[in-house]
Amino acid sequence: MSPGHRHAFTVSASLLFATVALAQVQHEVDRLPVFGVDLATDGQAVLIYDRESDPVVHVRQGDSWIEQGRLVQPTADDHYGMDIEGDLAATCSRQQLPDSVLVSWVTVYRRAADGGWSLSSESQEPCDDVALADGRLYVGRTGTGIEGGIGIHVETGDGSWSLETTLVAPDPDHAFFGARLVVEGDRLVATAIRWDDHSVLHVFVREDGVWRPEGELVPDDLPPWSLDRPDDWLTSIALDGSLVAVGDRSDPLSCTCFIL
Repeated sequence: MSPGHRHAFTVSASLLFATVALAQVQHEVDRLPVFGVDLATDGQAVLIYDRESDPVVHVRQGDSWIEQGRLVQPTADDHYGMDIEGDLAATCSRQQLPDSVLVSWVTVYRRAADGGWSLSSESQEPCDDVALADGRLYVGRTGTGIEGGIGIHVETGDGSWSLETTLVAPDPDHAFFGARLVVEGDRLVATAIRWDDHSVLHVFVREDGVWRPEGELVPDDLPPWSLDRPDDWLTSIALDGSLVAVGDRSDPLSCTCFIL
C-alpha cells in the first residue's frame, strides 16, 4: 500500500480495518474510478483529490459511482484538506506567490439543483483542514504562529461565513492544534503536538451548544514529530460513533484506533 492510500481512513472508521488488511480489496471504494491523495465523504457523495486536477465529486448510482462535478479554485496550486456534507463542500488550498510566500485559502462550494458545483465563497486565511457538520464550517489552524486553533463559522444570508467561536487547545503547551480535525454529531476530535513532540488527539463534546474538552488520546506507538519530517505524523482521522481511527504517513500500513 503506498502512502497515498492512507486517506481511505477518512471514508469511515468502520471501513478502515478492511482497507488496511486487504489493501483496498473487497472494499467499496475500489469501485471508484480514481483514487487520490485525499478523500472525504458524507455517505452519498465522495470528494477525491489526486494532485493532478481539481477535486472531483462522485455520487453513488446504483452499485457504482459516477463523476458529478469538479471543485474549481482558480488561485489554488494545491488542496490539502477538504470535506463534503449534502450540497456543500469545502477545501483548504494554498497558492505560491511570486515572492515565494505561501498563502492559504478556505473555499466553499455549493451544489445546484442540476447537480453542478460552483464556488460559493472564499477567504484568504491560515488553514490546514476543514470540516462541515450541522451547517457549520470548521477551519483548523486558524490561529497565528504554531499555536493554531479551530474556527467555527456559520453561514450568513449572503452566502458568506461568519466566525461564531474559536476552539483552542486545552493545554497551552500543545502546538499545531487543529491541523487535522473531524466532527460527527456532538463530538469533535483534533490533532496537536505535545511539548515532548508526540502526537495527541483532543476530544471535545458539545453540551447545550458549547464545545467542552472531554479528554486526550495519545497514540504511543507513533514516532515523535520532527522538523526533519514535518508531515510524518497524524495525517488522517476518522470518527464513527465511539470509534476513532488515525493514520500517519511514517507508516502507511499501520493505524491506531481508540474506543471512546
